[in-house]
Amino acid sequence: MSSIKKDEKKKTWYFVISAGFYPDGRRRQIKRTGFEKKWQAEEAYLAIKNELQQDIFPDPNNVTFETYLEKWKKRKRNQLEESTYDRYERMWRLHILPAIGKMKIQKINQLVIQNLIDDLSFNQGFARKSINLVTTILNGVFKMAITEGIIKETPVRDLELPKMSKKPMTIWNEKDIETFLSFGENIKKRGKYYVAVLMALFTGMRKGEILGLPWDNVDLENKVIHVKQILESNGRQIKLTTKTGVFRQIPFDDVLKEELIRHREFQKKDSPNNPLNLVFCTRTGKTVVENTINDVLNNYCKKLNLPRIRVHDTRHSHITNVYSFRSKCKASTRTRWTYKGFYDIGYI
Repeated sequence: MSSIKKDEKKKTWYFVISAGFYPDGRRRQIKRTGFEKKWQAEEAYLAIKNELQQDIFPDPNNVTFETYLEKWKKRKRNQLEESTYDRYERMWRLHILPAIGKMKIQKINQLVIQNLIDDLSFNQGFARKSINLVTTILNGVFKMAITEGIIKETPVRDLELPKMSKKPMTIWNEKDIETFLSFGENIKKRGKYYVAVLMALFTGMRKGEILGLPWDNVDLENKVIHVKQILESNGRQIKLTTKTGVFRQIPFDDVLKEELIRHREFQKKDSPNNPLNLVFCTRTGKTVVENTINDVLNNYCKKLNLPRIRVHDTRHSHITNVYSFRSKCKASTRTRWTYKGFYDIGYI
């Protein structure tokens, strides 16, 4: 195929394919570069040529942003993890498409994008992290449109973005933890997910690690939790790895052991159908979405008049109280976090 050529400088293959003319008489061309092998360029060339022949390739003068986003989504669907794709999907469905979905993609300029960013930031209270997700999606769509000759340049440039800001972190001290533990004595009021929050506080585990934990990875006899898998943030898929890719063994104390034993007996009656053998599941045996644990912890904070913290903050509360206790111990002792039965002191 004479249209496929090799870039001798970059040692890669590329092609340029004619796609008709613009209304002003300019030739419309589609260029693809960066193919390591010639056969890869040939496959891409034939695919685009086939789209042009079947009139599937969008007309640059009529294509809307929504139409082109649909095409971009199909390509990204197999490239992104399910949880990441879900975050993208919520963002473009709820915020991007209502704003610019019906606009012709060639009519979307820098001012349109800046107005979208300003609305999300000032009127809807989006944090910088969410704004970055929006610009990532927009950049992906417009860059793909550039490579296929739909537009010449991306309007996602030279934008004024909100400043990066971190939410203040709140942790519980020993008194707060004691209050929380005393609430746990009231079995009827504390609810079925009390043990999940307790596990986060006692072990420093992440939400996904707790909600994806199977009973097979809980060694009650030796009081050790084996962290080998997580529940994706969408609450639907178990991932056989951890966030850092490292498996961990986390020891726990007699208090958590007793609570887990009590919880397991309750679960046998409340959720007899538990196909994934999860420590925490719904009454019908399904996985628990992360927002459930967030809501449970918020309710505890309100009922007990405790500082409001996120589930992730329990990790920092865990670490802080470890060091707080250790600082009170003599140098001749070897300690593992112990407060109200957290971990016992072992003398050397």
